[in-house]
Amino acid sequence: MDLFQLSTATNAVGDAQATSEETLREENRRLRKVCHALMERVETGGSADTAPYAAFERSVLLAEQVRGAH
Repeated sequence: MDLFQLSTATNAVGDAQATSEETLREENRRLRKVCHALMERVETGGSADTAPYAAFERSVLLAEQVRGAH
């Protein structure tokens, strides 16, 4: 393998790592956004006088949203 091929292969690995890191950062940003939205919803949507079924229903809807975010 000559020097040019070696540097090209090294650049390809570096590019793949950068792309992977960028993808992970984007996923992390998206998951933080989902988590923040869910925390806000729980903090503002829950009240002591809510009927038990409504609380259950809200829980199911939140679970579906979290599963759909993947």
